[in-house]
Amino acid sequence: MKLRDLADSALRLLFPPRCVLCGREGDLICEPCRRTFPARLDADAIPKLSGVRAARAVWPYEGNVREVVRRYKYNGLRSLAPVLASEMVHVLFEWNPSIDMVVHVPVHPARLRERGFDQSELLARELSRTRGIAAVPCLIRLRETDVQARAMSAAQRAANVRGAFHVPNDDGIRGANVLLIDDVLTTGATLTEAARALRRSGAKTVYGLTLAHET
Repeated sequence: MKLRDLADSALRLLFPPRCVLCGREGDLICEPCRRTFPARLDADAIPKLSGVRAARAVWPYEGNVREVVRRYKYNGLRSLAPVLASEMVHVLFEWNPSIDMVVHVPVHPARLRERGFDQSELLARELSRTRGIAAVPCLIRLRETDVQARAMSAAQRAANVRGAFHVPNDDGIRGANVLLIDDVLTTGATLTEAARALRRSGAKTVYGLTLAHET
């Protein structure tokens, strides 16, 4: 057993994890709370997005799924990343698209400084680790954008994120099949614009995978 694994085991004995929803000791998301999650989304739940071959999401963004994702993002519970990524791995295993690398949709540096971590990057790293596929942080966010809201028109949503992403170095991107990772898909405009930047840099195919879809 690696030294890090021994340290983790010791910490779990001294400070057993508690459910982030109900506080029950044992797991970060206990089984009773997990059973309150909505059913996984069907493969055809995500509408066709421009520049994205196909996209999937694990759950609808509602109920306790919404609460867990919000606590992960805004309360700094980065320890949830392996738990949430494992659910994405299940979907990816069943879906089984042909991919060469995992790329995350990045937050703006100002948001990164505020939160201390990039929630989508952690998910991409976990997917990379468990599936043995390279995680390549090749996208950068050039500007901060307003929250994508359903109250916006389709044109407003597209304009909000237009030109927000860039690939400064396309080494390894050209001809690659890319899995693009984000936490929540709302309208699809962000995923579409990130995929556009990847395709401009030579990506052959872009797929999308998110934790949740706000329907």
